[in-house]
Amino acid sequence: MMFARIFAILMLLAGLSVAGGARASDPYTISNINIDLTRETSSIARQEAFETAHIQAFEHLLNRLTPLADRGRLPPVTYALAADHAAALKIEDEKTTATRYAATMEIAFRPDRVRAFLRQRGVDFAETPAPAIVLAPVYNWAGAQSLWEGTNAWASAWNFRGPADGLAPVMLPRGDLADVGALSAAQAAALDKARLRAFAARYSAAGVLVAEARFGIDPVSGRPTLETVSNVVGGGPQIGAFRHVEVGAPGAKPEELGVKAANAIIAALEAAWKRNAAGPATAGLSSLVADLPITGLADFANARRRLDASPGVTRHELVALSRTRARLRLYYNGTPETVRSGVARQSMDLARAGAGGETEWVLIAPPSLGGR
Repeated sequence: MMFARIFAILMLLAGLSVAGGARASDPYTISNINIDLTRETSSIARQEAFETAHIQAFEHLLNRLTPLADRGRLPPVTYALAADHAAALKIEDEKTTATRYAATMEIAFRPDRVRAFLRQRGVDFAETPAPAIVLAPVYNWAGAQSLWEGTNAWASAWNFRGPADGLAPVMLPRGDLADVGALSAAQAAALDKARLRAFAARYSAAGVLVAEARFGIDPVSGRPTLETVSNVVGGGPQIGAFRHVEVGAPGAKPEELGVKAANAIIAALEAAWKRNAAGPATAGLSSLVADLPITGLADFANARRRLDASPGVTRHELVALSRTRARLRLYYNGTPETVRSGVARQSMDLARAGAGGETEWVLIAPPSLGGR
């Protein structure tokens, strides 16, 4: 096992020059993986650092590509799983002492293998970034409204938001004199389309994210709150009038609540974009509909477990269910014979239905040993 891990690392190191040319916009490349470990020896720390970096990078990639609702279908990420899908590794700022290893890494993953991994598990995914939008952070506090003023705590919070390398990029404005002249707080809050289109054009952005925040104190609990309403005007992910409220601990500052609210807005943008841009896990696959004769739900459950283990079946879904029959759609690469060969390995058969049947295929699944 250890030899296999070392071999995988050596193969990745051989691809350093390839990774160095990866574009920052490549959705299958994860950059700025910072690892700093101290162990009994530097070699042990280095080995663990490589494994940790691969796990973190692959988890980050899956979070980037897939909708949150589908992630329950994914297995826990292990080093073996991540390394199996990796293409190249780049190491920067490497530091080593007798017991410490630290480095910044970039790992590129193989798109074909990652796509196959997700499709096999029936997980939708998006890999095309949304057109970039620019932020207009309007802040309301103590009866005053600000946008470009230095007292705008809401704008400051966006500088500390989470990683900005998702599929829904948000550009932060410069806040210079040209911005001051192009858009006022009142115009942004009123969603003035003409002004906002001109403001977006300054940044070559598809649209503007008008994120309005109001800081206050809850009269009942006495805890600080930050209420936000966000709209995208123009192109980009459409989230409607997305409302979010952050409630902080006593004494929490606006900037602290603002960072959490900004991350919630980014998550909403990501989710909206993935819902519209995600290619179905069945894209590019062939499918057939087959009837499975059953005597009860136990037969159906048993057959589905065996389909999960059939190498010829990429995905399967229920079309209709009665007391005597389950109608299934089977997705596959290749031909129906590929499916038949795969299910045969689970002691099942895929046969042509007789004339006059509602479907062309019948899936025959005799009870397996220990299956009932």
